[in-house]
Amino acid sequence: MAPRRRAGRPSQPERGRWGCGSPFPQERAPINAAPGRNRGTVVPAPIALEFGPKWLMNGWLIGRESSFYMKSTIEINEANFEAEVLQSAVPVVVDFWAEWCGPCKMLAPVLEQVATELGPRVKVGKVDLDRNAALAQRYRVQAIPTLLYFAKGEVRNQTVGVTSKKAIVENLEALAPAA
Repeated sequence: MAPRRRAGRPSQPERGRWGCGSPFPQERAPINAAPGRNRGTVVPAPIALEFGPKWLMNGWLIGRESSFYMKSTIEINEANFEAEVLQSAVPVVVDFWAEWCGPCKMLAPVLEQVATELGPRVKVGKVDLDRNAALAQRYRVQAIPTLLYFAKGEVRNQTVGVTSKKAIVENLEALAPAA
């Protein structure tokens, strides 16, 4: 009699040589792969920091396209908020977001484009609400994503929800003379 196998778990030949369901495990790695588990190639930590939408495909990271992706947005927290936002000489847009928020993930590549295109004329920052709840409470953020536009240390405008790149750029250009 053949040994019983657990339901839902494929046998070794079905899983493949590398122990995962991917036919190309050297090219793909599950984003949530943990070191020590036999789930294909684990993406190194510096690469796994931030990915744009073209690197993601059905929950898999395409390995050969995942060269170092430079972030042009600034991670803002309670410790660096005053230096990066309130004392900034250029207009700043601050995105209040959370990792579990779908619309926030849709807005992230748009903010990356704005930060890349406008370069040193503006700052684009991101505040993770799960880690910096006090900042959200201070600025009365009640829904995410929320974009706050700062000039000379004061909130000049606010956008709630996903917005277009054009609207973000227009709001920032309106602040440029004030800064």
